[in-house]
Amino acid sequence: MLEGKNIDAVIHDNPDLVIFETPLINNQYQSISLEQTEKDLKNIMSKLQKELPN
Repeated sequence: MLEGKNIDAVIHDNPDLVIFETPLINNQYQSISLEQTEKDLKNIMSKLQKELPN
């Protein structure tokens, strides 16, 4: 989600509610650490909160 334009597309749609599933299982299969997963989720949330404050 961070590498593609998915976050920008969500922001552009200006939704009332955003729901996304955490990527824990996929990240584990790709050997992405829990720490990196947490960092990525915080980055996603930060960007969404900044761009969609309401």
